[in-house]
Amino acid sequence: MDDNSGADGEEDQYWIYSGDGRVPHDATHVRVSDDVTVLRVSYGDGGELRASAFFRRERLAAVELHEGLVEIGRSAFYSCKSLECVRIPSSVTTVGGYAFLQCSKLSHVEFPEDSRVGAIMDCAFEECVSLREIKLPRSLSFLGDIAFAR
Repeated sequence: MDDNSGADGEEDQYWIYSGDGRVPHDATHVRVSDDVTVLRVSYGDGGELRASAFFRRERLAAVELHEGLVEIGRSAFYSCKSLECVRIPSSVTTVGGYAFLQCSKLSHVEFPEDSRVGAIMDCAFEECVSLREIKLPRSLSFLGDIAFAR
């Protein structure tokens, strides 16, 4: 693990993932190298993809999200301009605000038939100019302001 000095001066321990191996189980923070283009994300039950997890990883073209993930955090994939497709696992209940904002190549978002997504927050898919059609899940009870604005 490498040391990183945060903006607030606190020291955070993080592992820089470069696509050549696994992230250690004791890693509490992971930074994805800019040159990673495909990523698989697995969580145990109750997992959350934290806010800004993959913020501005502009070369990230594909991501696999696995069952067990419950929430896609605010700005999780903000400005991942090469991301083309995402399948939201049925275990996800919330897609956070700005989660996929400015993912300009995102053309396909899939929710499974048994989806539990109840909320898609404000601006979640704003400025996803390649996204032409999406089938929203029946479980959806809240759609935030300008969630799909261009």
